Amino acid sequence: MKSEQAKEFNVFRENKKKKKMRMKSKKPTQQSEVLKYLKSGKELNQAQAYNLIGTQRLGAIIFKLRKLGYTIIGNEATSLTRFGNSATYHNYQLMDTPEQQSLLETINRI
Repeated sequence: MKSEQAKEFNVFRENKKKKKMRMKSKKPTQQSEVLKYLKSGKELNQAQAYNLIGTQRLGAIIFKLRKLGYTIIGNEATSLTRFGNSATYHNYQLMDTPEQQSLLETINRI
């Protein structure tokens, strides 16, 4: 009887280990997807982030990435809404190459 219980317990432990192994293959986070997109050298705004990545909180992700030490600038842009009003938004860009860093330093000196 004890050996049957021990076998059942061992089967339970093995199943639990297998489940943990399956859980380790997580899908990428929105933050990692935004960072990957920015590292490709492209600019990203809220509408693009929603369509490409599915995030509605791009500003929060940019804030977290900046806290992690990434240099991200936001270029302000304006466009017309479907109602004819003016709307302001930011195009975010990662400054990671030496040329971009020197450009940022030049801008900061002005």
